[in-house]
Formats: sequence, C-alpha cells, structure tokens
Amino acid sequence: MHIDGIISKGTPLRKEVSMKSIKTVLVIAALSLMLQADARTFWEGLHDTGEGTPEEGAKHISSLTEEVLQRIEYVSRSTNPHVLDVTVKAAILSNQGRLLGRILSWGTNDPQLTEEHCVLIYDWLVKNPKVYGAGEVRANLTRIPAMPMPLLLKLVELNEDAPQINAIKSNRLPLPMVTNLIEQLVMSTNWATKAFVAYHPVTSAEQLDILARDGLKQERRGLEPHYEVDVVDGLPIIAFYVIDIVARNPNTSLETIQMLGEQKDLSRMFKGLGSNSKTPSDVLLRIADSPFGPNRYEPIRAVIVNPNLPEEKIKEYASPDYYLVHRELCLNPALPLELLQSFSTNKSFEVRASIASNPSTPMDVLQRLAKDGYRPVQKNAEQELERRAKKENAL
Repeated sequence: MHIDGIISKGTPLRKEVSMKSIKTVLVIAALSLMLQADARTFWEGLHDTGEGTPEEGAKHISSLTEEVLQRIEYVSRSTNPHVLDVTVKAAILSNQGRLLGRILSWGTNDPQLTEEHCVLIYDWLVKNPKVYGAGEVRANLTRIPAMPMPLLLKLVELNEDAPQINAIKSNRLPLPMVTNLIEQLVMSTNWATKAFVAYHPVTSAEQLDILARDGLKQERRGLEPHYEVDVVDGLPIIAFYVIDIVARNPNTSLETIQMLGEQKDLSRMFKGLGSNSKTPSDVLLRIADSPFGPNRYEPIRAVIVNPNLPEEKIKEYASPDYYLVHRELCLNPALPLELLQSFSTNKSFEVRASIASNPSTPMDVLQRLAKDGYRPVQKNAEQELERRAKKENAL
C-alpha cells in the first residue's frame, strides 16, 4: 500500500519519512487502520444492537482519529439510552475531554443525560482539570438540565466566562445571582463575553454605557478585528460589533444612545441605533441618508420601522420610488392613518400582511383584512385582533 493512500484515510502520519523507516511506518499505519476498523465495528454495533460496555469502548477510543471520534459522537445520539451511557462512560475512562464536550454541547435538552452522568463528568473534571477539552466540558456541563444545582454553583464559582454564561442561559440561577454575574462579566477582556452581556436583558444602563465606551476605545485604537466565538447567536463576532449590540438593547440609556449617535462613523452601529426606539430622529435621518451596506436600501431598512422616524420621511418612503421597502414601512406604528388605509388595499399581499400586524391599524381595517384572500394576511390580522382582545380583557 502506498503511504499517501494510508495518510489520506485519516491516520496521523507525516509524509516526511526516510526510506530507512518506510517499513516501520507502513506497519504502524496498517495497525492503526485495523484499530480504526475495529472501533467502527464496535460503535456501529453498539448503535444497532445496544450491546457493549464502557470498558470495551474505552479500549478503542484511546487510539482513534478525529474522523472516528466524530462517528462516536454521532452514534451516541441514538435514541437508545444505553448507547449514550456507554459513550459517556467510555470517554471518561479514556480521558477524552473533547468527546465529552461535544456530547454535552448537543445534549442540552437531552433527557438521556442524567444526573448520574453529570456527577460522573464533574468528578472527572475535578481529577483532570487541565486535560485537553476540559474547558469545553466545564462550559457545556452548566447547560445540562440534569446537572445538580450544588455542582452547577461550584462550576460558576470558578470565575470562568463560558461556564458562567451557560449557567445564566440555563435559566436556573436566581435573579440576584444573575445580576451579580453580569456585573463581573462586564469587566471581562473577552469580547464574546462582552457581546453576551450587551445582549442580556438584565444588563443595566450603566453597564451598557461601560461596554459602549470600551467598544469605542477599541475602535479608536485602530486595532485589527479580533475574531472569537459569538455566544449570542453562534456566529463569528468582531469586537467592534459589541457597540451595535449595546445600541439595540432597550435598557441602553438615552444619553448613551445620543453619545453613540454623535460618533463620526456610524457604519458599525447603524442597525442597532436604527432599531432602538430611543434613538433621536436626527440620528435616524443621518443613518437613512448614509451609504451603509451593499445597497441604498440597507440603511433605510435599518430605520424604517422606528416610530421616531419623522413623518415627512415616512411619507417619502411611501412613494412608489421606494416600493422595495413598503413591506417594512407598513410595520411602523407611526404610519399615518391615511397610509394605513391606502396600503391595506395594496396589490402586494406582503404589504397587506404587514398592515395586518401593525398595532396602529384601525379595527375596521383589521376586520376586513381578516377576510383577505391570502392566508398570511388573514393570519396576521387574526393574531392582531386576538392580541388586542387580550389586552382589553387584562385592563
């Protein structure tokens, strides 16, 4: 067998080998491939029949490549609880922290991850705090619903950002503790952590102001963007975008919004400012007339639903020249009555559907839209009528 063929199958061997050692390399490679095959057979058999022990699994795990580890991760998602049980315990026995972290990352809402599993994994962490993957395990273990509260709190007390963030996201911590953790996390040097704090509804106006000013300082330094894992929505994040998240948060004070709106460059925060109901009309106008985004409609869409948008601008965007943004415009609660009525008969069902969702749409218009020929329009009108009925009954 040619060595390139062996390497291409996933064995961790380098091509740079001397002719003198070629036979040794081939023997090792062939043995490695046999181990991979045996491991595949074991885990696929476990998946199909549910038969196998953690000790057997641990023997295979120690010599596996990343490809087969991913296969183990996949088969452990079986609906058979024995498969997951064997996989977790085999990973513990073989000190496979990375595999445990992966299992925990997708098992957040998996009822098969029991309190027993959580205790076993926690005990493993205590004994192996620096094993490769242990940080990922600590972070994801705080997300598991079956994690006993005393152990959850011990992980939170380690003062590591990721376990604290996931513990907050689990909604199991009391509000005073969440408030205290947010206060600590505001001072983190990790911009992904700052993004989470900027997004959180408990974050105070004072803390949001700190984050905004930190972001502006970073921007003024002219540093290269620093990519990290975004704990907000799973996407890569640049530190500068924390400012935009601050601008979106309804807890952000008017003073902070005004400070951000006075910056020379709004390109990194125009969407956040455009969506905040506290943003002054002069800032909205400045955004609307700026060349942000890939086309001229990008900044317009950022502000078009904001109720602080001046009426003359709303009327301008209601003209046929701006038909591409009429669907968004019709969601603006500040839309004048005459426009609400005229757009309610628009030939585009998407525009009518937006009018049906607008909280300012007159009742008679809503009732008519509830009988519209297009189901999306009917549905939106019915939901808005139901919302108003509940609000009226609550008074």
